[in-house]
Amino acid sequence: MLSLVTAGLMLGLMLGRLLAPVPTAPHLLGAEAQGEALLLRFDQPAPVRAGQLEGALAIVVDANGETREGQFRLAGQPLRWRVEPRGSSLWITLLSTRPLQGEWDSTEEQGEWRLRILAKPR
Repeated sequence: MLSLVTAGLMLGLMLGRLLAPVPTAPHLLGAEAQGEALLLRFDQPAPVRAGQLEGALAIVVDANGETREGQFRLAGQPLRWRVEPRGSSLWITLLSTRPLQGEWDSTEEQGEWRLRILAKPR
């Protein structure tokens, strides 16, 4: 009797592993300038780390996606941004003629996870 219970349990565990959805990494859906902020859209939430690199604002998101770049104006000065894949992460760099500092926030809207990066001159 105990062997039947054990066999049933093992069979259930094996079927559960086979039929369970495979977790996937977040994927970048789009990136665009929105006023004086950069808006990134992902299909699901992703871990974010931020820092500064020689006056530029650098943000690393544990997600995958394609290279994108653009520019907008911040306090009348040009600001260039670039999203590029490096390993299993996306590196987002914001660069201006003046040193930058910044903050970011995230929201979930319409089934997407949105990361809004607001850069400010130091």
